[in-house]
Amino acid sequence: MSRQALKAFDAQLMFWDDEDLSSSWTVTTKNSSSVDLGDADMNPANPPVVQICFEDVTSGGSATIQLGLEDSADDSTFADYAPCLNLGGDIAYNSAELANVQFALPDTGLRRYVRLTAQVKTAALTGGTLNAGLV
Repeated sequence: MSRQALKAFDAQLMFWDDEDLSSSWTVTTKNSSSVDLGDADMNPANPPVVQICFEDVTSGGSATIQLGLEDSADDSTFADYAPCLNLGGDIAYNSAELANVQFALPDTGLRRYVRLTAQVKTAALTGGTLNAGLV
């Protein structure tokens, strides 16, 4: 799914919206905005899908990125979702794998609010954009 297609969805379902990767994405963990899943139980036959699109990412070195998922009951205290989401460990910043990441949210066990984390490792990112949301 392209960035343009992802942008067509409701802003309340976006984790990151045209996030600039050039200035503050150093070797650190970044948290996205949270998304309120509401009180309703998710339909196991059709769970929401997380779509993550990294575009034109550059690095001053050989940066890697590790993605994770956190949840919260109150939208203020977040914890790694158990089992912690690990999308293949550290992914090279210029990997085709980062261009289009998709996974379905688990249909049980998630608390009301969810957010993504992106941990930049080994070198800072120097350019690119990030969009992520529920589709």
